[in-house]
Amino acid sequence: MLKILSFLLLFLVPDAYNQPYSHEFYISKCLIEYVESQKSIQVTLHVFLDDLERGLANAGYEDLHLTEENELPAADSLLEVYLLQHFAIKANQENVGLSLLGKELSDDYAALWCYLEALPVQPPASISVKNSLLTEIYDDQQNIINIKYSGKEEAFFILSGRETEKTTSFIH
Repeated sequence: MLKILSFLLLFLVPDAYNQPYSHEFYISKCLIEYVESQKSIQVTLHVFLDDLERGLANAGYEDLHLTEENELPAADSLLEVYLLQHFAIKANQENVGLSLLGKELSDDYAALWCYLEALPVQPPASISVKNSLLTEIYDDQQNIINIKYSGKEEAFFILSGRETEKTTSFIH
Protein backbone atom coordinates (compact mmCIF):
# COMPACT_ATOMS: atom_id res chain seq x y z
CA MET A 1 0.00 0.00 0.00
CA LEU A 2 2.85 2.38 0.86
CA LYS A 3 4.43 1.75 -2.57
CA ILE A 4 1.17 2.59 -4.34
CA LEU A 5 0.74 5.78 -2.33
CA SER A 6 4.33 6.79 -3.01
CA PHE A 7 3.81 6.18 -6.73
CA LEU A 8 0.66 8.27 -6.79
CA LEU A 9 2.27 11.13 -4.93
CA LEU A 10 5.38 11.06 -7.06
CA PHE A 11 3.81 10.86 -10.50
CA LEU A 12 0.22 11.97 -10.31
CA VAL A 13 0.35 15.00 -8.01
CA PRO A 14 1.46 18.09 -9.93
CA ASP A 15 4.94 19.22 -9.07
CA ALA A 16 4.61 22.80 -7.80
CA TYR A 17 8.29 23.47 -8.41
CA ASN A 18 7.98 22.76 -12.12
CA GLN A 19 4.89 24.91 -12.60
CA PRO A 20 5.18 28.58 -13.50
CA TYR A 21 4.38 30.91 -10.64
CA SER A 22 0.78 32.03 -10.88
CA HIS A 23 -1.37 34.36 -8.87
CA GLU A 24 -4.94 35.55 -8.98
CA PHE A 25 -4.36 39.23 -8.42
CA TYR A 26 -2.45 41.84 -10.38
CA ILE A 27 -0.63 44.34 -8.25
CA SER A 28 2.60 46.29 -8.08
CA LYS A 29 4.07 48.19 -5.16
CA CYS A 30 6.02 51.40 -5.43
CA LEU A 31 7.90 53.47 -2.88
CA ILE A 32 8.83 56.99 -3.94
CA GLU A 33 11.06 58.88 -1.55
CA TYR A 34 12.47 62.37 -1.73
CA VAL A 35 15.84 62.28 0.03
CA GLU A 36 16.62 65.85 0.93
CA SER A 37 20.28 65.24 1.84
CA GLN A 38 20.92 63.85 -1.67
CA LYS A 39 18.43 66.09 -3.49
CA SER A 40 17.09 62.99 -5.18
CA ILE A 41 13.87 61.15 -5.81
CA GLN A 42 14.43 57.44 -5.30
CA VAL A 43 11.94 54.88 -6.58
CA THR A 44 11.60 51.23 -5.66
CA LEU A 45 9.16 49.20 -7.79
CA HIS A 46 8.06 45.66 -6.96
CA VAL A 47 6.34 43.89 -9.86
CA PHE A 48 5.43 40.23 -10.38
CA LEU A 49 8.00 38.91 -12.83
CA ASP A 50 5.60 36.92 -14.99
CA ASP A 51 3.33 39.94 -15.40
CA LEU A 52 6.26 42.23 -16.19
CA GLU A 53 7.58 39.82 -18.80
CA ARG A 54 4.11 39.67 -20.36
CA GLY A 55 3.99 43.49 -20.45
CA LEU A 56 7.45 43.63 -21.99
CA ALA A 57 6.47 41.04 -24.62
CA ASN A 58 3.31 43.01 -25.39
CA ALA A 59 5.54 46.05 -26.02
CA GLY A 60 7.70 44.01 -28.41
CA TYR A 61 10.49 43.14 -25.96
CA GLU A 62 10.25 39.35 -25.92
CA ASP A 63 12.54 36.74 -24.41
CA LEU A 64 14.66 39.10 -22.29
CA HIS A 65 15.18 36.35 -19.69
CA LEU A 66 15.31 38.88 -16.84
CA THR A 67 17.62 37.83 -13.98
CA GLU A 68 18.52 34.56 -15.70
CA GLU A 69 22.01 33.51 -16.76
CA ASN A 70 21.02 33.95 -20.40
CA GLU A 71 19.58 37.46 -19.90
CA LEU A 72 19.91 39.50 -23.07
CA PRO A 73 22.64 42.17 -22.90
CA ALA A 74 20.07 44.85 -23.82
CA ALA A 75 17.58 43.70 -21.15
CA ASP A 76 18.22 46.57 -18.72
CA SER A 77 17.89 49.27 -21.37
CA LEU A 78 14.71 47.71 -22.78
CA LEU A 79 13.29 47.34 -19.26
CA GLU A 80 14.06 51.02 -18.62
CA VAL A 81 12.30 52.05 -21.84
CA TYR A 82 9.22 50.03 -20.87
CA LEU A 83 9.16 51.33 -17.30
CA LEU A 84 9.51 54.96 -18.38
CA GLN A 85 6.69 54.56 -20.91
CA HIS A 86 4.38 53.61 -18.04
CA PHE A 87 5.87 55.34 -15.01
CA ALA A 88 6.67 59.03 -14.63
CA ILE A 89 7.07 61.58 -11.86
CA LYS A 90 6.64 65.32 -11.86
CA ALA A 91 8.07 67.45 -9.06
CA ASN A 92 6.49 70.89 -8.82
CA GLN A 93 4.64 70.15 -12.10
CA GLU A 94 7.90 69.49 -14.02
CA ASN A 95 8.96 66.10 -15.33
CA VAL A 96 11.94 64.58 -13.57
CA GLY A 97 14.35 62.44 -15.53
CA LEU A 98 14.31 58.98 -14.02
CA SER A 99 17.07 56.45 -14.68
CA LEU A 100 17.08 52.74 -13.95
CA LEU A 101 19.82 52.06 -11.42
CA GLY A 102 19.33 48.31 -11.30
CA LYS A 103 17.06 45.38 -10.60
CA GLU A 104 17.03 42.24 -8.52
CA LEU A 105 14.91 39.16 -8.13
CA SER A 106 12.76 39.02 -5.00
CA ASP A 107 13.57 36.46 -2.33
CA ASP A 108 10.64 34.28 -3.40
CA TYR A 109 11.67 34.46 -7.10
CA ALA A 110 8.16 35.66 -8.00
CA ALA A 111 8.82 39.37 -8.47
CA LEU A 112 11.40 41.87 -9.61
CA TRP A 113 12.60 44.84 -7.62
CA CYS A 114 13.47 47.78 -9.91
CA TYR A 115 15.36 50.81 -8.63
CA LEU A 116 15.10 54.21 -10.31
CA GLU A 117 16.42 57.64 -9.36
CA ALA A 118 16.17 61.27 -10.42
CA LEU A 119 18.96 63.75 -9.61
CA PRO A 120 19.15 66.63 -8.77
CA VAL A 121 15.68 67.55 -7.61
CA GLN A 122 14.98 70.62 -5.51
CA PRO A 123 12.67 70.07 -2.53
CA PRO A 124 9.25 69.58 -4.10
CA ALA A 125 6.05 71.25 -2.93
CA SER A 126 4.16 68.58 -4.89
CA ILE A 127 4.76 65.28 -6.61
CA SER A 128 2.62 63.84 -9.40
CA VAL A 129 2.87 60.17 -10.20
CA LYS A 130 1.76 58.41 -13.37
CA ASN A 131 1.81 54.65 -13.03
CA SER A 132 0.06 52.69 -15.76
CA LEU A 133 2.28 49.62 -15.43
CA LEU A 134 0.51 46.56 -16.78
CA THR A 135 -2.88 48.28 -17.08
CA GLU A 136 -2.66 47.61 -20.82
CA ILE A 137 -2.60 43.88 -19.99
CA TYR A 138 -4.84 43.48 -16.94
CA ASP A 139 -8.12 45.35 -16.42
CA ASP A 140 -7.87 44.76 -12.67
CA GLN A 141 -4.20 45.77 -12.31
CA GLN A 142 -3.64 47.91 -9.22
CA ASN A 143 -0.48 49.90 -8.60
CA ILE A 144 0.07 50.85 -4.97
CA ILE A 145 2.04 54.05 -4.41
CA ASN A 146 3.64 55.13 -1.14
CA ILE A 147 5.38 58.53 -1.03
CA LYS A 148 7.88 59.56 1.63
CA TYR A 149 9.54 62.92 2.07
CA SER A 150 12.83 62.75 3.98
CA GLY A 151 11.77 59.58 5.77
CA LYS A 152 8.23 60.67 6.70
CA GLU A 153 5.25 59.05 4.97
CA GLU A 154 3.31 61.71 3.12
CA ALA A 155 0.89 59.90 0.83
CA PHE A 156 -0.53 56.51 0.00
CA PHE A 157 -2.81 55.70 -2.89
CA ILE A 158 -3.76 53.06 -5.42
CA LEU A 159 -3.76 53.67 -9.15
CA SER A 160 -5.63 51.38 -11.53
CA GLY A 161 -6.79 51.29 -15.14
CA ARG A 162 -9.36 53.99 -14.51
CA GLU A 163 -7.02 56.35 -12.67
CA THR A 164 -3.33 56.17 -13.49
CA GLU A 165 -2.15 59.57 -12.27
CA LYS A 166 -2.33 61.36 -8.94
CA THR A 167 -0.73 64.40 -7.27
CA THR A 168 0.11 65.01 -3.65
CA SER A 169 1.25 68.25 -2.05
CA PHE A 170 3.64 68.72 0.84
CA ILE A 171 3.54 71.26 3.64
CA HIS A 172 7.01 71.74 5.13
